[in-house]
Amino acid sequence: IYARAYDGHAYSNIAEINITIFNNHAPVITNMIPSDGVVDVNVTLSWNSYDEDGDSMKYDIYLSSSYPLTKIASNITETYFDIHCQYSTTYYWKVIAWDEHGGRGESEIKNFTTIPKPNSPPSCIITEPGNGATVNGTIVVMGIATDEDGNDTITKVEIKIDNGAWNNATGTNEWSYTIDTTSLSNGEHTIYARAYDGHAYSNIAEINIHVANGAEAREHENSILIYVFIILAIVVALLAVLKFKKFI
Repeated sequence: IYARAYDGHAYSNIAEINITIFNNHAPVITNMIPSDGVVDVNVTLSWNSYDEDGDSMKYDIYLSSSYPLTKIASNITETYFDIHCQYSTTYYWKVIAWDEHGGRGESEIKNFTTIPKPNSPPSCIITEPGNGATVNGTIVVMGIATDEDGNDTITKVEIKIDNGAWNNATGTNEWSYTIDTTSLSNGEHTIYARAYDGHAYSNIAEINIHVANGAEAREHENSILIYVFIILAIVVALLAVLKFKKFI
């Protein structure tokens, strides 16, 4: 570029400078992944980019489950970014690229949806009767079932005795099941319980019981009475000894 002045009589010296005309091209973002579809909650956002002028680039990432999008990363140099998302959520995202001359290129807005939360199986315990209990007549087996996904997800609790069939208990979170032990043989038996949440069964809880009906039941009751009498006799004897020592 040249410049000169004129005063009506003569021109000045000619001043000059050299300049380089540079038409900067904005960066371009392509091949964004994920783009639609269902993905895991651990997501790698990735993209390709190019700059016609061969400039180096940095990137800002915007992401949100609703508009407007929120900037979650600034001035990164990699063409990928790892994030952890919520289950069952649709996300929208875009990338803005900047070249070393301030050129700005903005991508399209893409979206993806994360998978539903995996099912957590329920758990089940038997609270009554105690393990190893001796029982007779009609008993009520009781227990509790819970689920990390919410106790209302439990659809049923099932009970079985020994190798018998599974039968539905009454209730879900707090459940019970009535057993007529006279239908069982005297001796050892195992009671099993499990809960179901519509997708998976819980662990199988179990207790052992000793059924003692009829003569065995009476023997058991008599044994208890004998033990009670023995304990009472010991207590009375101790009290008598203490009283005797007091008067000596």
